[in-house]
Amino acid sequence: MTARLARTQPAVARVLLQVGLTYVSLGRGLAPRALRDIRRGIDEQRFKVDNPDVALASTAGCVLAFLQLSLDRPATFDEADADALAEMLLRMLGMTPASARTVAHRTLPTVDFG
Repeated sequence: MTARLARTQPAVARVLLQVGLTYVSLGRGLAPRALRDIRRGIDEQRFKVDNPDVALASTAGCVLAFLQLSLDRPATFDEADADALAEMLLRMLGMTPASARTVAHRTLPTVDFG
């Protein structure tokens, strides 16, 4: 969902990019939830990483880079690319290709930013 912000909520994406990587170490927002999910993936043996903080840094850096490029070159990326990014990140964390594909292409819940 975060990778789609440049397309769905560009103002939110810009704020996230302004805060940048300092956002990763904040105790609120997306980072603690992402870290919780990474730890859950490790506990359930879906992810094969030794250090959840390294996994968080890796995924956060990739997502922020994707957001920046999506804002800079909006015609270059679409929703399928956001799904492809999610699939790549899940594979990077150690998920099998088939599982990563299934998870990355699930229908996302609707979020109201209003």
